[in-house]
Amino acid sequence: MRGSASISSGSLTGRFTLVVPTYNRPVELSRLLAYLARQRAGFPVLVLDSSEPATQEANAAAAGRLDCNISLKRFDPQISPWEKFWRGSELVDTEYCSLCADDDLVMLESLARLVAFLREHPDHSVAHGRYFTFYLNSHVGITRSIHCGMSLDRDDPVERLLAMFRNYEAVTYGVYRTPVMRAVLRDVQGVDSLLARELLGGALTVVHGKAARLPFFYYGRSHLPSHSYLRWHPLDFLVSSPDGLYRDYTAYRNILLAGFRSVGYEKHSGSDLATLIDLIHLRYLADYVKPGVMDYLTEEMMAGTPRSKIMQGLWSVQARENEQSLAGMLSGSVFLRRIRDRFFPKIRLHHLQRLSAPTAQRTVHATTSSGRPREYLFYQEFLGALTDHSMREKEMEAIIAALNHYE
Repeated sequence: MRGSASISSGSLTGRFTLVVPTYNRPVELSRLLAYLARQRAGFPVLVLDSSEPATQEANAAAAGRLDCNISLKRFDPQISPWEKFWRGSELVDTEYCSLCADDDLVMLESLARLVAFLREHPDHSVAHGRYFTFYLNSHVGITRSIHCGMSLDRDDPVERLLAMFRNYEAVTYGVYRTPVMRAVLRDVQGVDSLLARELLGGALTVVHGKAARLPFFYYGRSHLPSHSYLRWHPLDFLVSSPDGLYRDYTAYRNILLAGFRSVGYEKHSGSDLATLIDLIHLRYLADYVKPGVMDYLTEEMMAGTPRSKIMQGLWSVQARENEQSLAGMLSGSVFLRRIRDRFFPKIRLHHLQRLSAPTAQRTVHATTSSGRPREYLFYQEFLGALTDHSMREKEMEAIIAALNHYE
């Protein structure tokens, strides 16, 4: 039950730390920290700030004005995101922790429920709930329900690994046991690319233990475009640096095999386990290396097209392989959304959805914690993902209650 004393956000005191990496987003960081302060978050908030020096000063000043347990650790602006995550995890002194991007948000009561779950289930490395996407302008739009797959809770870690890569959804922002997060983030430093670090982080997590997906909303993902990074997807990596892709996968595979050895895995021999790892990752690639996509990449490379233009054109080719509708092209996989964000940042899926299906949406009027009226627009794609009517109403109420503090 939401709000019960046993799982209130205050129950996180002394047990949980929220780690917030930030990079040159002072407005978004300030909004997130104020959101936490308005709810009197009963846990430490550790900000990992690799912004430019002037922005670091502004962030420190903003944090200092809030009545909340916030500490800031400054990093060189050139540090890679995953090294920053690792260095930050080494500073955590609570049993549980999680990451939250500076433009996203976590629902505090859901955090408490996830920590309670981990306390009761020692065989789990990580727990998270469902995620939703949102934007904030003259109103708040709740556009989609994402990352809502099943728990990865088979007893055999190879079976968990296979289940993860059959329908890949990142566990990066789940609630972790701190020793597991530290070990995972330390080990992923052995690969170079953003892609390999994210995938290896998830793989090592499910080798160390089970991953729970609980049936309530936990995390809001902002529609703001992501920072631009190189080698963030296998096709981008293949086009830009094929030798680097092969080298990175070799290191990735060796680290993952070492992870299996570290937990005493013995069901499959070393050579069989290595083959299984290869097959599982080829299965992951199968969702992207479709004939039309590979024909396009080959023809463009033969024509000498610049790699940046190849990746820009890949957005529409990949979309056609998945779905013919314009909305489908703009939605699609995480890969498609990242291409769209990089090359077409002003085109947002919710713009088209609002025009194409206005009667399928639902508007709710509420008042923010500061007393301002606010309109919430729930999109059909979000509503349609919640088939149980009573659960839909409860989850909508919980999201509104949280976002009323996000101003």
